[in-house]
Amino acid sequence: MALSASTSSVTISAAAAGYKAVVYIDGSRKTSKKIYVASGGSVTVHIVVVSQAGNTMEYDITVTRP
Repeated sequence: MALSASTSSVTISAAAAGYKAVVYIDGSRKTSKKIYVASGGSVTVHIVVVSQAGNTMEYDITVTRP
């Protein structure tokens, strides 16, 4: 995901489809996180979704800013 040069932050949100699924963003149990990116930098956010049965799906989102 690329931000414009004038945008320094973005909020990443994740929602689990399953009734008792749990979402972790960068190791913390939560469903959103505000990301700040320095000019010319990038930040990678790691998302893990754990289903009620214990199955996991992992996602990495890299946010860059020129």
